[in-house]
Amino acid sequence: MSVGWANLPILPLRCILEHLSVNDALAATSTCQHWRSAILLYEGHKEVIKLSVKNIEKSMFLTRIFKKYTKHLHIYIDTTVVEEFVSFMNYILPLYFDTINLNELAFLGPSYILKNPNVPIPQLQRIIVETLVFKNLHSLQRLLLTGCEMGTPKNENDRYVHKNVEYYSRPLTFSTKRCLDDTILSRSNVGLMMFSKLQSIVIDYEYLSSAAVNTLSRLPELALLTLNIGHKRPLSLPRFEWPPETLNVAINVISVPLDRFNDIIEHVFVRGLLLVSLKVMFCKTFHVPLLSHLSRLYKSTLQEFVWVDAPCISTTPFYRVVKPELYDVCVNHILLMCWQCVQLRRLVIHGYWLWQYDVLGIVRLRRSLERLELSAVYGQQNHFGTADNRVLRVLANDDLDILEAQYIEKINEHTQFKWAPTTYEALPPALKLNATSQDRADYYMRETSI
Repeated sequence: MSVGWANLPILPLRCILEHLSVNDALAATSTCQHWRSAILLYEGHKEVIKLSVKNIEKSMFLTRIFKKYTKHLHIYIDTTVVEEFVSFMNYILPLYFDTINLNELAFLGPSYILKNPNVPIPQLQRIIVETLVFKNLHSLQRLLLTGCEMGTPKNENDRYVHKNVEYYSRPLTFSTKRCLDDTILSRSNVGLMMFSKLQSIVIDYEYLSSAAVNTLSRLPELALLTLNIGHKRPLSLPRFEWPPETLNVAINVISVPLDRFNDIIEHVFVRGLLLVSLKVMFCKTFHVPLLSHLSRLYKSTLQEFVWVDAPCISTTPFYRVVKPELYDVCVNHILLMCWQCVQLRRLVIHGYWLWQYDVLGIVRLRRSLERLELSAVYGQQNHFGTADNRVLRVLANDDLDILEAQYIEKINEHTQFKWAPTTYEALPPALKLNATSQDRADYYMRETSI
């Protein structure tokens, strides 16, 4: 009997399936009954699983196949229909109590996916989510609550939606009254997490409070608190006074318009904040005064700076220059920030042009750099008809591959790694023309995991 693709032995077929992406594995289930059976039998080892609340049938199928060995669970709340969200929380999320070593649990809300600041904020079922965190004390390192919040249970009914939730929630207690102490995790349960491996928590800035920070400070290995600022209500952010010797903080500014940056500088980037990372994503502008502010307040703590956008969809040169705020165009503020921030390890800029000699100045002044990602570097200072330090956007018809090899070699003389500009083909889909909201959500998840 001849052996064809339809009747390969299970063992070699399993070896092949191990190397497929999740989408390719799903496509393989449609090939034939033999392949479908092989995928269902071998309980695929896919570390990253992305689930859509809106597409609940696909999420259920992925969960049944890959739940056991999932390490990074990303849940995209891409719907505003309450019934769909409740069904997902009750029927799909409890299945991940069967996961052996869950390292990351991430929720991304509709305000970031749909880019609508007016959508309601989904409330996670606290008993289920917090019990899942407790069950994975030995392995869970990152918890992301972006564009959503922990809800307050009305009663104990959520304990009984699934047998595993009922079993693992027995030592936990939950308050039925809303309390600032319980904004992220219940204060009454933090004492049971003395052996927790949780190292990083991501929340939206508006849920920050002294009581919540005090609760989180009791987690033994928590080293980083990441705060997200998105374009949603409320538009004006409260000012938070950081206590001494607090957590290291990373801030992500996502899809925020230019007119909100001054308010963010005044209320968010305050003295006492131990800022180690700033990532500005998809804001369609470059706010130079923020760089000057960073150089003054966080020169001894800032380790990571990311500012990324997709190319401007216009091809008209009028849109190339970022409309000037009140800043000195005789000074290169990116170069100045790199010189003053002595702990800087990672610098990423996409969607904006840099002059090759400014890049050379960056690597010479900041030898501590371990990663440098730039996609738009030009050679001649007057290449775009301006010789000052105005910030220049990448337009849709720009050619990014214009840097000569000799300058790349000169830059590499001052780095501890081999550097080359990132080609357009190598850019993540979110940083290319016609990027979708799903592409941007995936990029955000990727950056948060770095």
